[in-house]
Amino acid sequence: MLCGLLRGREPKPTGGIAVTDANLNPILQVVTWLLLALMSLILCFRQLTRCFIKAARPFAWEDILVALSFAFAIGESVAVLVPASQIFGKTIPMVTAEELNKGIKTGIARDFLFILCLGCSKLSVYLNLVTMSPSLAHKRIVHTLGGLIALWIITSLFGIGFEYGLCWSGRPNNCGSRFNREAFLTYVGVANIVTDLTLIAVPIIIIYPLRMALNTRLAAVAFYLARILVVITTINQLVYLPRLFEDDYTLSAFPYYLIQQLVQFTGFSATCIVYFWPFLRSIQSGLMTANASTTFTTQFPLTKLSQPNREKGRSAESVNISYNQDLRQYVEITTDVAAFSMRRKPSVLAIAERYNFEWER
Repeated sequence: MLCGLLRGREPKPTGGIAVTDANLNPILQVVTWLLLALMSLILCFRQLTRCFIKAARPFAWEDILVALSFAFAIGESVAVLVPASQIFGKTIPMVTAEELNKGIKTGIARDFLFILCLGCSKLSVYLNLVTMSPSLAHKRIVHTLGGLIALWIITSLFGIGFEYGLCWSGRPNNCGSRFNREAFLTYVGVANIVTDLTLIAVPIIIIYPLRMALNTRLAAVAFYLARILVVITTINQLVYLPRLFEDDYTLSAFPYYLIQQLVQFTGFSATCIVYFWPFLRSIQSGLMTANASTTFTTQFPLTKLSQPNREKGRSAESVNISYNQDLRQYVEITTDVAAFSMRRKPSVLAIAERYNFEWER
């Protein structure tokens, strides 16, 4: 009788999904949920910071692109979490032919949304860089970068659509010579790395020559260097790319599917991090708001001077003459002390501390 009571107290199986060597899909789902939650928090921090800094104009085109990127990230995550995607992480013998076909269709939709998410986030950084420098040479470089990003998005989406038309009804590696899927995915990954490295190099080219304190320049550049995490995760994804073409690819390519979520997370996060308060606080300049429509107070002038060396002591007349010149190629950013004094005494401009940085075309 005692044995019967003890058996009655034994916990009954819950019937939940267990992680086994033949089924790793629950890990993919948990990681996807976690990264989606983190992206939501990062987006909230970014928007709160931007609204606090730019109360007069809290939303711009880069904000719209970031919002679109987040929407596509949600769609990509949903494509990973739907029942049709449960084949990714399972061994082939556990998957029926119908489940395999549905899973491949969902996987192609996931890749489509993945490219759109990364593309919108890159374009948001591109728009951010456009307003960073008044130099025409820098703007040409930035616009060229924007064209490369747009080309990468268009070609990647076209390739995925072509892949869907050929491979949706069978295994991805059964497309034959009509579509070399491995070469295409290699191109997508390598081009993603190249554009990310360029998004790191361009801010360095713009910020490093400034005659600012070294720690200030390093602080500004460091936030753009966070995109190196996207490069690292993309390289790791390319390492596991050949597993997509093995016999038991739904299980053996599990690291590839998992790292894809990390690439999306790091790409989106690297776009948002430059708007965090420590970054804006470290420079307090017009690097991100070089146009006159913004209200963010600035500290350092980004001016293009015909004479690199100017005397420190200047009279009020020379200041007025310099100020009345054609300033279409100039961005002037005064110190907080000068801005505060100018609100009280307009004549203090003659003695206000001014910093000039020469830009070369």
